[in-house]
Order: sequence, then structure tokens, then C-alpha cells
Amino acid sequence: IEVARTIAAVTGKPIIGVNHLEGHLASAWLMPENRKKWKFPILYLLVSGGHTELILMKDFCSYTVIGRTRDDAAGEAFDKSGKLMGLGYPGGPMIAKLSVGGDATRFTLPRPMLHDISFDFSFSGLKTAVRLEWEKLRADEQKNKKIISDFCASVQQAITDVLIEKTIRAALKYKPKVICMVGGVSANEHLQVSLKKAVVEQLSGSVLLHPAVGLHTDNAAMIAAAGYWRFMRNKKTDWKKLDAEPELDF
Repeated sequence: IEVARTIAAVTGKPIIGVNHLEGHLASAWLMPENRKKWKFPILYLLVSGGHTELILMKDFCSYTVIGRTRDDAAGEAFDKSGKLMGLGYPGGPMIAKLSVGGDATRFTLPRPMLHDISFDFSFSGLKTAVRLEWEKLRADEQKNKKIISDFCASVQQAITDVLIEKTIRAALKYKPKVICMVGGVSANEHLQVSLKKAVVEQLSGSVLLHPAVGLHTDNAAMIAAAGYWRFMRNKKTDWKKLDAEPELDF
């Protein structure tokens, strides 16, 4: 930030403060084919290691958060479950990989707040349930490839079910032209396929967009895109006042 402020002061060029989450929203806009389908309002499902939010975008730089996690994010539920199983950290990608061919119905796991009338999320209870279910298994079972695959598939399905249910219900209420899924967890192929199927079956006329491969997780391009949005809306910042705001919200 100090380097950016110094450059702005010396050159007189405009400086723009960018919200990291807004960067994730802009990540899907970077794809030319997505921009052809870009119509407001857009309903975003933002899913990452630290955030799970449903955001209604009415125009560039104009947002309303209609739902967010009350505790742990979906990505954290993935990662902590993977760590518990000894899959390393972050565990989300490994759970997705090992889920292929697994039986998602073998283990009974909760779908927190699935039927809650709000669009908020909660995944702390799921993490606890995953730990308790895993600890029920014998040491040899925890090393069995088939059991691991089934367990991973069950965890993945529990998280996916909640994300899709909330997103579809929000879409039915707010009737967006476009559904957009962004953030690190949006790279999960099972989630992509499942949400696309739900959109096709339940949201007639809506399209589902997501970032290009490589742009789901944190990257410089998405921040530049969000900065461009703000520049075009003349949302510049006084370099003397620019500072980090970790609690910055939309």
C-alpha cells in the first residue's frame, strides 16, 4: 500500500482501493465469452476458504449481500475435513480428487441450515460431525481406499447440497439474469456440474458463469479487473487517505 501511495503521489496518477472480495466477483468477467452474457442483476455465489456469501450485483460496483456464513466458510469445512483425514492442507482439492467414484450416501452427515428461511450459511456443525464420524472408524478402515473415497464423497455432497439449495432459493426470489459462482471452492468440478444441473432444471432462462481455470483462487488479474470497474465508475481514492481495511464490506 505504501508503494502504491508513493507512486500515486509522485506521478499524480489515480489510485484505487480494491475490495478483495470484489476482485473475486470480477474474476468471471475476465472471460470474453462471459462478458457476452453479462446482464444485471447477477446473483453471485462466492465460495472460498474464508468466505461463503450470496451477493446480488445490480450494476458494476453496486452490491447487496443477501446471505453469508455465520461461522466457518465452505472452503474451511473442506480444508479442515481433509486435514482431519490426514490428506494435508489445503484438503479441499484432495477431497474432490478422492471423491471420484465414491458413494456419497455411505456416511450420514448434516446439511446445516439447509431449510433455514434465511440465505445464511453455517459449516461449523458439519466440521464437528465429520470429526465424530471419522473417529468412529477403526484405524484400518481409515486407511481403506474405498472407505476414504466414500467418506470424501459424503463430505463433498453435504457441502454441495447446502450451497446449491441456498443459491437456487435466492435465485427464485430475486430472479437474476445470471448466476455466477466464484472463489477458490468454485473450482470444484462436482459443485460446478451439480449447480449447472440445478440451474438448468429449476431456473428457466438463467445462465451459470464461472471464472476460467486458474482464476478461481486469488490472483492479480481479478484485482486489476475490479480496479477497472471502479476506475470506470470514477471511484478513485485520495492517496493520503488510502489504508488497509481488513473489515471492509460491500
